[in-house]
Amino acid sequence: MSAKLQLEKEIREAVVFLREKNQTIPSDTIEFMKIASLEKLNSLPDIEPKTIILCADCNSDNVLIKNLKKMKGLCVDCTGEHNLYATILKAEAKVIGFQVVGTANTDKEGDIHPDMLSSSALYSLKQAREMIKDRETENWGLLTIWSGDIEEPQYMFLGNPRQNIICPDEDILQILLDKRNGEDCTEEDSAEIKGYLRELKLPEEQPLVAEIQELFPQEYGEYLTEEESGAPENFSDLEVEEYLAQWGQSHREITSNLGLRPSHADSDEILMEDYFYLEGKKKWYPKSASTYTPREQKIVEYIRNDRDNY
Repeated sequence: MSAKLQLEKEIREAVVFLREKNQTIPSDTIEFMKIASLEKLNSLPDIEPKTIILCADCNSDNVLIKNLKKMKGLCVDCTGEHNLYATILKAEAKVIGFQVVGTANTDKEGDIHPDMLSSSALYSLKQAREMIKDRETENWGLLTIWSGDIEEPQYMFLGNPRQNIICPDEDILQILLDKRNGEDCTEEDSAEIKGYLRELKLPEEQPLVAEIQELFPQEYGEYLTEEESGAPENFSDLEVEEYLAQWGQSHREITSNLGLRPSHADSDEILMEDYFYLEGKKKWYPKSASTYTPREQKIVEYIRNDRDNY
């Protein structure tokens, strides 16, 4: 009998006992206690241990079984054919990262790779593979780390350990890693994160944006509020300059592209139906465009209302 079924059995037996023996608790209260206890029990995650097949070489569960009887298979993570073994893990156990260690029966056995920060540092699969340059001669191998293996792991990557989330800004990357590793966030860090989100211009489903949302939920929420408000004070100078550089066309360019006569007398009135002109830039800009993001459209409205400064 599973642990959950055993607990349910004990709850029901307790209810029967109370109904038969107690003289003070109303029947309706007992029924309420039973229903609440069973609902709470059913809401709990699976508490049964799980049997799982792992690669005997790197302890990864990312394996393709070729021969279950002989326990042979292919490991996707350490890329090779290896022996497999079955083990029992807690239901909530999951892979939290990778390390590179000296392989068994070599002079490196028991050592961590010299590029690793410490024995508690965890890396993504891609990072670990990059450390293993020549396994046969360097004697370095992959080691899969599961939750609970290391008391205080230090994450050196973002997201899922088998993902490859790239953050090109090294300062932002360090802020995100510090936050993931439990360090306190400063006001300067919060400001940096919100500024970076404004410059990213990535859709919400992008892994990097999702990681920022998870690590900095308050800052992400404030960023969304600013995005939706379209308030001019929330536009960075960089955003405005990028828009002006990307979307502007000279008079000669736009009349040529649209097949209009180049003289202002012949074309200006037609152009002003869908475009606006910035004297300071000597360029035309679309009033709206199907490829504008909602934020770019608000920037356009902001510039049109303040065009004398541009």
